[in-house]
Amino acid sequence: PTSMAQISSSSLCLWSKVITVHSGKPVSVKCRAEGRPIPTISWILANKTYVSESFPGSKQASVQPDGTLIIKEVTVYDRGLYTCMASNPAGADTLTVKLQVIVAPPVILEEKRQHIAGIMGESLKLPCTAKGNPHPSVHWVLFDGTVVKPLHFVNAKLFLFSNGTLYIRNIAPSDSGNYECIATSSTGSERRVVNLTVEQRDTIPRIATASLKMTQLNFGDSLLLNFIKATAISNKTYLLKESSLV
Repeated sequence: PTSMAQISSSSLCLWSKVITVHSGKPVSVKCRAEGRPIPTISWILANKTYVSESFPGSKQASVQPDGTLIIKEVTVYDRGLYTCMASNPAGADTLTVKLQVIVAPPVILEEKRQHIAGIMGESLKLPCTAKGNPHPSVHWVLFDGTVVKPLHFVNAKLFLFSNGTLYIRNIAPSDSGNYECIATSSTGSERRVVNLTVEQRDTIPRIATASLKMTQLNFGDSLLLNFIKATAISNKTYLLKESSLV
């Protein structure tokens, strides 16, 4: 004899009608059915996709031989109504469960406020590692309002890597200021501010130019010598006396 498929009362997860799970976690929903012949179980997902053991239909969700629905990694987009369907030649039975997804805004792993002192001429990398589900996008805003997006060069000086790290080449005192990293997803945003101070490097003075022509003088004449250092212009006056130079 045949009997209509019926979802068993042992499907305790379904009888609660509401399942709550954190974003990024897996979830399994049992659906047991009784009847003769043994019912086949399939599911209608929140996005109206049909899945069963013999018809996967989704990369994220699958149905086990015992009818259990498994979602590997829940996102905010998975929330909604899920319908278990048990059927055999004698009939069918359905039951619907609501999936609620708890989401959190992105998290930046580095310090939220940081001060960095750099030396003129060196290059810096400012990391900004963002985590979250769904995966957040990252961009930087400079002290002058310039927005730096991933994999973009700015003035051949700044580059933002896909992992959120901002690269600044050959820094100068004019690069001093606040650099703000912003991680954004559909669940919210998180910020990190790096205050950069660029110090001027002390250098050894060196003569940049010098005259190569020869000047003839008589004893007692005055001589004005001009020479340019890397940091300043200096004038020196020498008085030529007999057998000595002062």
